[in-house]
Amino acid sequence: KINANNSWIFAVIDYFHEMSLLCEGDSINFQKASCTLDGCVKIYISRVDSVATETTKLLGGLATSSSMCL
Repeated sequence: KINANNSWIFAVIDYFHEMSLLCEGDSINFQKASCTLDGCVKIYISRVDSVATETTKLLGGLATSSSMCL
């Protein structure tokens, strides 16, 4: 299962642009392409969630440390 913690170890997004992986002969396997795209979307969403969570933690820490300095 893909989640915010493990989404950074999957490299399928990095290779999606290589259409040769989705080709069978002279045509594109659209079923394979749609499943790959679905996986990429799930990974991307999890990465966005991860960045949002970490940014919120960072900003919370900065707000706490700056209020201690006052």
